[in-house]
Amino acid sequence: MRSRFNETAARAHTILPTEATSPLFEIASFGPGQSAKIARDSYGMALGGIRLSQIAVPTAINVGDNTGPSACSRWGYHIPFDIPTLESLYPRHSGYVRDVNRVTTDNYRNGFILGPDANATVREARESRVGSGPSDSAPPQFPDD
Repeated sequence: MRSRFNETAARAHTILPTEATSPLFEIASFGPGQSAKIARDSYGMALGGIRLSQIAVPTAINVGDNTGPSACSRWGYHIPFDIPTLESLYPRHSGYVRDVNRVTTDNYRNGFILGPDANATVREARESRVGSGPSDSAPPQFPDD
């Protein structure tokens, strides 16, 4: 019996372009034993790699490096931006949604995100309260692959 996960994984495996290669992370420096420190932008987001809209159009600081005894040391954590930071980055909701659309469309075209996930990403951006004005842009529709 095939599960929905297996069907989705099989479908994803067959539809993603074989020539799609993810960009490499940018390295800031090397430490002891050639351990690499990943370069980060002013919000602590890793530079390079596949930058989904949640990273390229951030609404929170995402920290992948951490220490301590809990799961944070393995998976990191995020801290939502305060209202003044969000308002300075996205003075209008339509600008935020436009940026999410652009990044998501690029990632879809490059084979880094599937249609249903791209649609969900754009829908979540449109339904969010990020930005102070209304969204006046029509969302793109991605195939359900």
